[in-house]
Amino acid sequence: MGGKILLFGNGASASLAAHAATDFTKQAGIRAVTFHDPSLITAFSNDFGYENWMARASEFYGDEHDAMVLISVSGESSSIIKAAEFAKKKGLPIVGFSGREQDNKLQGLSDISMHVPSHAFNVVENVHSIWLTAVVDLIVGTDVYEVSHVGDIGE
Repeated sequence: MGGKILLFGNGASASLAAHAATDFTKQAGIRAVTFHDPSLITAFSNDFGYENWMARASEFYGDEHDAMVLISVSGESSSIIKAAEFAKKKGLPIVGFSGREQDNKLQGLSDISMHVPSHAFNVVENVHSIWLTAVVDLIVGTDVYEVSHVGDIGE
């Protein structure tokens, strides 16, 4: 209640996270953010190690009532797993999107697990994209709606 969604992914999953954050914010009215700015990634990776940059970003930007969405085709990416472990320690709910093996680490750490039983990256990523946008549609309450709203800010 009153929190935001922190979304993370690597590579194409980072693009999915950014797309989802935009849709959650703009369409569903839920504050959602990603942390895929190259300066932040390289600074945090340099100072804390690549495997820790997402967890450290969560530490700096996460708040008590936030939730975390983690997207990883393998469900084994060390940066994703470290972020999940941090979220668990802080009591943040985790929604994990993964593929490949059913018993991957992300699935085991997630409160809600969305798993695609495929080893094909393109299949897993496309299903993740559909699922993420479908969640937005469920929140909005319809699968057909206008994405642009005309009017002054605050109307």
